[in-house]
Amino acid sequence: YQYVIIIVLTALFVPLSVLIVPFVKIYTQGITDVQYINYELATLLIVSTYFQLLHIPSGICVYMSGSFKVAKKIQILAFLILVLSNLILGQLLGLYGFLISILLCNLFLALCEIVYVHTKLIPRSIGHFLQIWIPNLLVMIALIIIGSCFSHMVKGVLSWIVLAFIITTIS
Repeated sequence: YQYVIIIVLTALFVPLSVLIVPFVKIYTQGITDVQYINYELATLLIVSTYFQLLHIPSGICVYMSGSFKVAKKIQILAFLILVLSNLILGQLLGLYGFLISILLCNLFLALCEIVYVHTKLIPRSIGHFLQIWIPNLLVMIALIIIGSCFSHMVKGVLSWIVLAFIITTIS
């Protein structure tokens, strides 16, 4: 299940990462009240969502194993990280602070749940997880970099659809 999630995340986050800003450019074409093209915001949203989805299989394993006290401790700590970092970073950085807080929370949940599953529930399997995840992460990053070289070719809806099809097929 975790392997399938990692493969699906790799396959879907490549086109998402490459095509989100060109989509916003098309969608907001002709609107001049605000500058909607924001690579930093897109990156924060994508990375945060990636880690949020990455830890789902491990979180399910924690609950299915009956480790409710462990799950509760992890969730409470994640909640505290989210609240405290929202208060501090939200005050300092505004919207970016809130997004960084969510990212920190998702990273914490992913780290805790994945490590717990692969050290306590399935002992000595963290290496296997890393053997699956790291190559997929590297391939995903490489494909995003390569795909980004072609994102400037998007001039309208049709070219966006064609590029989306090509990138999704390659990914």
